[in-house]
Amino acid sequence: PSPIKGENIETEIDISIKEAFEGIEKKISISSQTEKNKILDVKIPSGIKSGEKIKLEGQGKLGKNGGKNGDLIIKINIKNSSTYRLQDSDIYVNLLITPWDAALGSRASVNGIDGDVTIIVPKGTQNGDKISIPNKGYYIKDQHRGNLIIKTEIVIPKKLTDKEKALFTELKKISNFKPNDIVDIKWLTKDKI
Repeated sequence: PSPIKGENIETEIDISIKEAFEGIEKKISISSQTEKNKILDVKIPSGIKSGEKIKLEGQGKLGKNGGKNGDLIIKINIKNSSTYRLQDSDIYVNLLITPWDAALGSRASVNGIDGDVTIIVPKGTQNGDKISIPNKGYYIKDQHRGNLIIKTEIVIPKKLTDKEKALFTELKKISNFKPNDIVDIKWLTKDKI
């Protein structure tokens, strides 16, 4: 009888965006015809894409009649976290800012995938505005990278000191700003689609 190669075994591994960005070695457990709970080391290279597969040759089912063993095929799933979200090659992070920093502008430090990034929050920043930092996202190819997209989220304090309450009350009295009088055609169009 001619040799028959063993069947491949397919499995999946979930990893974080940071693990995928930096590269990591993971241990996985498989059960074969000869061993139960066999532990294998899987080297996941830096910059791997979600859905890509890694092949470990000879770690699948046993071959027959002297045929080679099958392979272990591992699909990599990159999962978003509370800190980072991956879209194509862009990494999204949220930046929490105070109402006064949004109104007056400020400097802020953002936790990028490979270290902190200092940015300028422009005056008049709105909730949900996006600030894009080129070449600070995920790997596209070789050393080329996507963008780090920073989405602003204005946070209102739940408790105010007496002085803060007095300042907000004074601001309410003297401000002529009426947000409902602003007509933004782009916003209205986008909202209706």
